[in-house]
Amino acid sequence: MKVFEHNRSLAYYFAPSILCFFCLIPWQSEDTDWSLAKSRNGISIYYRPSPKGGTLREMKIEMDISGSRNTFINYLRDEDLVTKWMQGLDYQQVSIINDNHWVANQAYTFPWPIANKFIVIDYLQKDLGPMTIIELKSLTDREIPSGYEEMDPYNGHWKLQASHGDKLSISYEIHPLKASPYPRWIQDPIIQRNFLNSFEKLRDFVESAPKK
Repeated sequence: MKVFEHNRSLAYYFAPSILCFFCLIPWQSEDTDWSLAKSRNGISIYYRPSPKGGTLREMKIEMDISGSRNTFINYLRDEDLVTKWMQGLDYQQVSIINDNHWVANQAYTFPWPIANKFIVIDYLQKDLGPMTIIELKSLTDREIPSGYEEMDPYNGHWKLQASHGDKLSISYEIHPLKASPYPRWIQDPIIQRNFLNSFEKLRDFVESAPKK
């Protein structure tokens, strides 16, 4: 278990799973109406309005990488590898159900005034030819470790699309089920900066992994 120092900047602590803490994201099946919000070094962040109306939004992150699909998946499920790229992750404990199914206990450390968060995520991998979809679903009513609060529940998915050679197109969507208590002018720059930093690290690790 690796514990990050508590005095790091606020921007460091927002990881991909933490997005559920900031915006309501119900499921939409149609891949339409996305608007580019931020892009850096080949990584793009998009938003679109929620079908529930109002100010609610969905978020998507896309990037292309060169590397093995299996290597990429290992960086999502191996508890030691995840901590190398996911900023703000205090620890992750993984229970392997089978080759395509695992459950992760994840804890995140936040600076004051945001409470430390804990969540249990179910990962279900579906291989569809050149495409792999990993569905994400939070599991509620679990025992919460001392010093943490339960994170708001969410659903989402990773999508890995193989293209030419060892190229992979990566898409990450997250669908939190509760609205953010923070205004956009505070949350958006922090979230976007953290996602860009985390995904750059993830891409670097996958692309530099030994070829098998």
